[in-house]
Amino acid sequence: MELHASLPMKSGIWRYMCGLITGLVLCLLAALSACDAGGAQMQQVHYLDASWPVLYHDFSSLKRAADLAVAGKIAGVVAQTVDQGIPYTDFTFSVSQVLYTTHHLTVGSSLVIHQTGGVLNNQRFEVRDDPLFQVGEQAVLFLHQFSPGHYFVVGGPSGRFRVTNGLVAPINDEGIKLSQPLPMTRFIAQVQQA
Repeated sequence: MELHASLPMKSGIWRYMCGLITGLVLCLLAALSACDAGGAQMQQVHYLDASWPVLYHDFSSLKRAADLAVAGKIAGVVAQTVDQGIPYTDFTFSVSQVLYTTHHLTVGSSLVIHQTGGVLNNQRFEVRDDPLFQVGEQAVLFLHQFSPGHYFVVGGPSGRFRVTNGLVAPINDEGIKLSQPLPMTRFIAQVQQA
């Protein structure tokens, strides 16, 4: 006597196999979604909220509060520290242009920029409206010197401008508002006229 599998048995196995394959594919997709394009684990981001004592809405007041305004590039990370559970990162900033200074600063100078936030145990902590600088990022920064060669951005995000393809724009809409990104030469002219 020959036994043949009935259609219900075949369809039960088929459903089981489809479910198993679907489950494996979903697990694989979940694992891959936790990686970036380079295959490295993506960092979980934790946002910190900050209350800025002063936000600057015009170049004149921003310039008065700053020791200097410079254009350049974030060149690297110098150090990461934790103080009372809050991470901080010190970045090297390579100066390509000096827009305004009360110090004797020249093009080519390197500054250390202190910023709230950092990466700890593959977890990224950053202030919601003042994201961590990225190495290679082009920026115009209005800075206050708190120790020789060490600075922080004046007014948090209101003293920070992103430069993309020669155009300058605020990193958010909390400080100075521009109707559109400005070419670097126009931006510098507005700062110097303030």
